[in-house]
Amino acid sequence: MAPINKIITVSLFLAAANAFSEHIKLSDAEKMAAKKSFAILASQKDRQIGAWEKRKTIGGYLPNIAFSSSYSHTEADAEAFGMDGFPQTGMSGTGFLPFMENSFSHQVRIDQPLSNGGAEIFAVRIANLSTQLLELHQEDARQAAILNVRRAYLNAVAAAEIITVEELALSWADKNLSEAITRSTIGTLPETDILRWEAEVLDRKARLKKAEADYVSSVLGLLYEAGYGPGQIGPDTVTLENIERLETLYERSPVDTVGPVQNSPGYKIAAKLTEIADERKNLAIAGFIPRLNAFYSLAWPQDSVLIPSGERYWTAGLRLDIPLFAGFTTSSSYKIAGIEAEKSALDLARAARQISSLTGSNRAQYEASYDNVAAARKRKQVIEKTLSMMQKRYDGGMISQTELLEISIQVDQARAGYIQSLVMCLIHEAQYLKSIGKLEVTQ
Repeated sequence: MAPINKIITVSLFLAAANAFSEHIKLSDAEKMAAKKSFAILASQKDRQIGAWEKRKTIGGYLPNIAFSSSYSHTEADAEAFGMDGFPQTGMSGTGFLPFMENSFSHQVRIDQPLSNGGAEIFAVRIANLSTQLLELHQEDARQAAILNVRRAYLNAVAAAEIITVEELALSWADKNLSEAITRSTIGTLPETDILRWEAEVLDRKARLKKAEADYVSSVLGLLYEAGYGPGQIGPDTVTLENIERLETLYERSPVDTVGPVQNSPGYKIAAKLTEIADERKNLAIAGFIPRLNAFYSLAWPQDSVLIPSGERYWTAGLRLDIPLFAGFTTSSSYKIAGIEAEKSALDLARAARQISSLTGSNRAQYEASYDNVAAARKRKQVIEKTLSMMQKRYDGGMISQTELLEISIQVDQARAGYIQSLVMCLIHEAQYLKSIGKLEVTQ
């Protein structure tokens, strides 16, 4: 029964450990950010507002139906109306009973725009273009969220790997300290080497502690970018993919996509703003054209009860409004719209140049960093072999402690450099894909 109890105990321990930890994959973090990041949630609200703005614009050219009601109270002496009064006696003497009347009037009115000089057509076009613009902004926000969370995730993985590097370095220094103490007791190593190894161990511990702090900061940044709420999970309960996963992503075929400027989200947004500016200029022109509206009303005037029951009449007709002079308002609006359209065209040309420059720069950075990974990996392998060889020579008394420590520093730099080059390559790849509008969730 003892083995069974041991198995049950181990199983319960593993289950409890899993209950208090969460493994986050890169793709899961990107998917979550694409749905729950603050930028995405804000863009979704903007689209909702845009949908209602479009509905409001269309509604302005639909029939307008209104019901109005008014109440009036009239009171006067009967003599004022040429009526026979009723004598009364009171403190004020003889007079006449007052004449009083309560009256209600009711009206139902329907107004229907028939022609607004094409303003309704241009307004609806602007509403449709504005909806498309919000969709472009949301797509740009989605790709930006993926880029931000990927950068944060890669930096967090790098921070975790730096902890491993520092742990290896601390273990190496601690091992040399133990061996130095042993060799010192038999007189084959000077005592100064022990002091230097003790200092090296303390330095490695401090560097390990800083690496752990950097990891906590990186994970907190990742959780923020991914959209996790405060208190849901923390750095002490999160596990991430390791360096082997990043190497797998790197080993895929390098990105050879060369997208035109027109595929960039920034260019699409600038182009859509130019279209909207042109339509606003057309809308301003409509202000010079006569407007035709139809109306119909049904009224119950001077009714003595609140609910309509008396005689009623209806009125129907057409109203033609011809703009003659509106204090330069219409002409100023047209001039402003024209200048804004010209400015939007300039903004589009500038966006095309900026995006072309940015895309080319991102492409060059990605290609350079891709080649640098292989070189960094080779440097790491060479210097690690050198350290192994120098360690044997030091143990044999053929080189000094200073020479060995110098090689160990180079090993640390090569290991950290390889991790950093791998991470920067993947970040530059994501930045390039974002600049040409092709960034998607990692598969």
